[in-house]
Amino acid sequence: MSDDIKQPEGNENELKTQLDALKQELDFQKSEAKKAFEKRDAAKKELDEYQRKQLEEQEKYKELYESTLKEFEENKKTYATVQEQYENLVTSQKEELLGRLDGDAKKFAETLDIDKLREFVKIHAKEVKPLDSGTKVGGNAKPKQYKSYQDWLNNY
Repeated sequence: MSDDIKQPEGNENELKTQLDALKQELDFQKSEAKKAFEKRDAAKKELDEYQRKQLEEQEKYKELYESTLKEFEENKKTYATVQEQYENLVTSQKEELLGRLDGDAKKFAETLDIDKLREFVKIHAKEVKPLDSGTKVGGNAKPKQYKSYQDWLNNY
């Protein structure tokens, strides 16, 4: 019976070779896993680096945005000033044009914009008399030419 308990040496050698093969396979798998983890860590590091660079670029874009926003704010102030001046000009022109009208025409014309008001005033304005309605001094005739001072004196 002692033969039954003993295993043949061939099987023992076979088991050792299988065990060695399994150890080698395990070592190979461990080294491959280690390489894979190293690659994963390197890829994570690259991704983190890329994301950090993206954030840095976004900061630059943020600075660009802020400087552009400042320019827009300055332009907005300038535009507001120009717009206010334009509105004052239009208001003064409208008042001057409305001053040329009387009664119902004035009431109607108050609702018109400046361009239509100009046309309306051309048609309906009361006639403005010149300040000096007296005789014209000198007139439009060309002065008479005299040959000498004596001729001029004789004329008067």
